[in-house]
Amino acid sequence: MSTTLLRQIQVVDPGGPAHGTEMDLLVQDGKVARIGQRIPKGNAKEIKVPGLHASPGWVDLQAHFRDPGEEYKQGLVNGLDAAAAGGFTAVAVLPSTEPVIDARAGIEHLLRKGAGHAVRVLPIGALTKGLKGQQLAELFDLNQAGAVAFSDDQQALRNARLLMLALQYVLPFKGVVMVFPQDTDLAQTGQMHESPMSARLGLRGIPSLAEEVQLARDIALLAYTGSRMHVATVSTAEGVALVRSAKKDGLRHHRCGRGAPPVAR
Repeated sequence: MSTTLLRQIQVVDPGGPAHGTEMDLLVQDGKVARIGQRIPKGNAKEIKVPGLHASPGWVDLQAHFRDPGEEYKQGLVNGLDAAAAGGFTAVAVLPSTEPVIDARAGIEHLLRKGAGHAVRVLPIGALTKGLKGQQLAELFDLNQAGAVAFSDDQQALRNARLLMLALQYVLPFKGVVMVFPQDTDLAQTGQMHESPMSARLGLRGIPSLAEEVQLARDIALLAYTGSRMHVATVSTAEGVALVRSAKKDGLRHHRCGRGAPPVAR
């Protein structure tokens, strides 16, 4: 049995009894066996390094591992290894691959290839076939294969009716639709936030309105359908206000920034 005693670890566990405290952690065979003050060393290997922190495993909800098709950019196994080194215990893999993960076989490929790894693979299926925004993918089939949500990555769905149908379709099996809140026409080919700085730099700006308009539409469709939605990124004060209002109204809305642990409401 491998036993390690970590001394004076700053615990980050919001909602947990040890959050914000400095504790000793006894780890046996890779699992935390005990948390407390001044734990006896016994036969354990002792490690004491200033500034160490411990927290529940992190989850990345938007990973681009480019597997299948473009594994040379990273690949699933390399990506999972990097995630493990960074403290992540689960990674949601986006469907923007070659070919697009819009069918059962793609989901099964990811789960099979990631089986047995310390980091859990959470496959995200495409919302529309080929990510083209024209026809819904086989959402139920993807869900049955193991898809945890549906997304067209950073391609906002222009067709409001199609998004409404997607939200209605996933209701029976409690699916989650992930949206990217940016109006394509308003954003155009913008390179950064529209501001005096963008003008000084000579870069095309993206107005905050691009996020506000798209997000307001998506939340309205969520309210109409009573479904479940995850907003992949929110980057403006107006967007945050819309999200806050939606939560106050009791909508089943999920919001989580890239790389942060998920918070389910």
